[in-house]
Amino acid sequence: MIDTHVIFIGSKHLGKEALSLVYSLAPHNLKGIVTLNDSQDSRSVLSDISTFAETHNIPIEIVTSKSDCDTILEQMNPDLCIVVGWYWRFSKHILDKIPCGVIGVHGSLLPKFRGGAPVVWAIINGESETGVSLFTINEGLDEGNIWGQKVVPISCNDYISDVLQKIENASLDLLREKYIDILQENAKSIPQAEYGATYCALRVPDDGRIRWDLPAHVIYNFIRAQSRPYPGAFTIWMGKKVTIWQASLRDFIFYGVPGQIARINLEGVYVICGDNRPLLLHEIQIDDEKPVNSNEVLRSIKIRFV
Repeated sequence: MIDTHVIFIGSKHLGKEALSLVYSLAPHNLKGIVTLNDSQDSRSVLSDISTFAETHNIPIEIVTSKSDCDTILEQMNPDLCIVVGWYWRFSKHILDKIPCGVIGVHGSLLPKFRGGAPVVWAIINGESETGVSLFTINEGLDEGNIWGQKVVPISCNDYISDVLQKIENASLDLLREKYIDILQENAKSIPQAEYGATYCALRVPDDGRIRWDLPAHVIYNFIRAQSRPYPGAFTIWMGKKVTIWQASLRDFIFYGVPGQIARINLEGVYVICGDNRPLLLHEIQIDDEKPVNSNEVLRSIKIRFV
């Protein structure tokens, strides 16, 4: 095998799994690890990645900023970087210095859903499928050449956690299929088509506020897309934040004001949406209290969400 000097750059659970896979496929090529200090993030696996590096005697650098990352990469002088679970873009002079390129995993079928939170946006958009792309990172926004892709179906009952698990499995399968060929220079990439390209803006927790004047199926997708492990879609009741973790559609007409609670029964709480179809709320959470079934705390049809 060609003695390609590889640096792995990544974080979070998928990054940890990809690191383990890359090492298992070609241990002597992996010369270093770069991860970020995300210990304040509930999804952090920093200790696991650090332990992996120590166990296998692989140099590791824990960075706190984009500039730190650029400086470390310049010092490491890799031939190839594999990037999984990363949030900072790389400077042009760094990209230009890495002869075999910086190759990353993106959670969409590029050129669709370039940018941030592609899986969230795919579910919000009501897509029936998304995918994973292994691509070369360049100066553009997820515009580099494609090494391989896999399609990931999205069922109407999938929540974001379900789709993320499918994305993770597909990402690891794609790396397993392509990594050795890339190392041995037996793989070829192809340019992305610009036709059909779409872009995703970054999201913040406040973007999860529900607009009840929208159709029920749109709100349902909105809730599914932002459920755990994300902060959740929410509404306001009596000045309190009500996070909706789980809901379902009901196919009948219920006239009323959008955001109005129309019915309460053993199944949960029905809320009228903009198309006069109700959304059935199951699991909710009020402020920082524990999650409960909606009918345990919402007991009046006089309630209006805003």
